[in-house]
Amino acid sequence: MVTVRDKKGGIVDSQASRSLLDRLYGELESYARLAGPLEPSAGETPRTGVRLEQGSDGHSVMLLPEGFPRAWRRVGITLARVGFTVEERNREDGVYVVRYVDDVRTQKTGLSRLAFWQKARPELGETVYRIALEGGAAEAEATSVRVRDSAGAASDTGDRILELLYEEVKTP
Repeated sequence: MVTVRDKKGGIVDSQASRSLLDRLYGELESYARLAGPLEPSAGETPRTGVRLEQGSDGHSVMLLPEGFPRAWRRVGITLARVGFTVEERNREDGVYVVRYVDDVRTQKTGLSRLAFWQKARPELGETVYRIALEGGAAEAEATSVRVRDSAGAASDTGDRILELLYEEVKTP
């Protein structure tokens, strides 16, 4: 059950709050109808077989055994679950643009955590990556997922991002 609460935590029971909840429910319902079911239908068996392979360039490629529409939703949900900041979505091109903070490069250790007078350098470990999906429109076709940096080059950090997504996608 969803309720509207005031600043003190008390439940607000007014026509405005009911109207807000009705509009929110309507919006969510329309998005769910547009997206369609994520789970297989009653007669359909659940698909397994998500694979992480080495591409011809030596970097990782994730293969999802489903068509582009379902793979697009699955990758989008996985990005949200893992906690990536999605800056841009382009479904026509099959690209998510995400910002990734490499914890290895930005981690403060020891006394450097106490140095409050030093300026933070947020750009040090932040990089923009493009997560590209390629696949057919039919459900029977597989969809491939690749991660590239902003220049379009494959990297070890891109492979780590793809491994993180793979671990989250393969678990139900």
